[in-house]
Amino acid sequence: MERFKFENCKAVATPMLKTTEDDSTKSGKAGVKFPYRQAVRALMFLMTGTRPDLAYSVGYLSRVLHKPTAEDVIRVKRVFRYLSGTVSKGTVYKSDCDAGIVECYSDADFGRCTTTGRSTSGVVVCHAG
Repeated sequence: MERFKFENCKAVATPMLKTTEDDSTKSGKAGVKFPYRQAVRALMFLMTGTRPDLAYSVGYLSRVLHKPTAEDVIRVKRVFRYLSGTVSKGTVYKSDCDAGIVECYSDADFGRCTTTGRSTSGVVVCHAG
């Protein structure tokens, strides 16, 4: 986060605010001077390695890599603010748990995007705690 100058930012409890698809399609000022792609790439690296709680946010932010608006930059900055308050969280692997049990959870939102008709789904699999 040092690269993006978020060392002393005010932490927030959630990585994204609840918005509607119509909010994300508003035309804002494009061409904002912020390394948006690099920031989303850094978040994606964290998501795949140790922070699966960022999966939805990173997927949402990745939809506008070509021409991010000022609202998109505010959204990516909010995820960094969330990270500053949850530095101690991450994936934990326990060796003292019953390794034979696998728990699976899934959720889906079919056709939620009113613009494209795309669905969003997610899966969580717990093994060894």
